[in-house]
Amino acid sequence: MAAQHSLIEGTPLAPLLEPRRIHPPGGYHSPKSISIGLFLLLGQGRLKHHVGLEAVPSEITAHVIAYQLIRYGMSAFFVSEEFARSVAATDVPSDFTLNDLHWPLPAMVVAFPFRFMQEYLGRDVCYVYAANCDAGDYHVPALPGCPTISVPKNKVAWRVSSALTSAPTGSTRQSPVTVIPTTRE
Repeated sequence: MAAQHSLIEGTPLAPLLEPRRIHPPGGYHSPKSISIGLFLLLGQGRLKHHVGLEAVPSEITAHVIAYQLIRYGMSAFFVSEEFARSVAATDVPSDFTLNDLHWPLPAMVVAFPFRFMQEYLGRDVCYVYAANCDAGDYHVPALPGCPTISVPKNKVAWRVSSALTSAPTGSTRQSPVTVIPTTRE
């Protein structure tokens, strides 16, 4: 994780993607995976835009979520395991929609305990990115080269971040990914 995170440390992106240090309770992946994931997502989008490749709809939505997260300060909310289990055991009304949720911010990261997500989804997931997106154009002036994205109608957008490169805090599991620096010849 440290090698991947070093890609953004000390860059102009660092204050945008990590406006403050987050110290999660035990049982969650390192929050550094949030900034690393968004850094890689935005870089991929910028590269595709620069070389004229078309992005698929899920990539476009992910970029709008990233723009909104940056706009609203990269806030993360850590859901307790007891609360997550209580909500998971609840039968929601048949007419319930995501628009019925009243969020504390228009964009945020919702952190679920690693163990709960492993049991509930069977996946190595901890962070869910969420954003209310009104119709309109989205861009981040501090990110030159990133495209402006037009959202044709209001929507609630979610993106699940798979944290395959980090273990929950307090875990001894090693990262399966190693970043090897390259040099230009």
